[in-house]
Amino acid sequence: VRSNRPVYNPARVLESDALTRLRELAEHRHRDPTVSLDGAVEILAATDNPRVEVAAAQVAGLAHHELGRLTEAVASYRRAIEVSVAHELADGEATARANMASALLALGDAAAAGREIAAAWDRASPASRGVVALRHAVVLQRTGRLNEALVAFQQAERWLEETDDQPYLVTLR
Repeated sequence: VRSNRPVYNPARVLESDALTRLRELAEHRHRDPTVSLDGAVEILAATDNPRVEVAAAQVAGLAHHELGRLTEAVASYRRAIEVSVAHELADGEATARANMASALLALGDAAAAGREIAAAWDRASPASRGVVALRHAVVLQRTGRLNEALVAFQQAERWLEETDDQPYLVTLR
């Protein structure tokens, strides 16, 4: 039985195309997290590209989080971190740690969330600091540190504007 679904074939897909598709899946996760998760898992199973693997693992984590599967979200982020460390992808590590902090906080582990945010800042570059600041602001807000959260949200907005990160700017605004 043939499926009409397109199959991800890493030999025929450019890294930039895979990353674009993963960004679309990440943006779509609020509307249909199951579709985003399925797409990320399909790409994750087929890729041998570390950057694509890191991005796919993070999209899977975001979708798991949206579905309330926090333990699975943390596992996906840990995979992204491990691959990032192994291939020296500092921005991938920074964003995965920042995303994982939100899941850890939702699991009730504020101390672990704080450690992951600190580690994310250690690895963040100008390209990833907007996302790290945004996730940090969320952690601050959810732990009742509202004045610090406001400052972090404002800084995140400035940095996201500098990198023209429209999907995160839409999320922020």
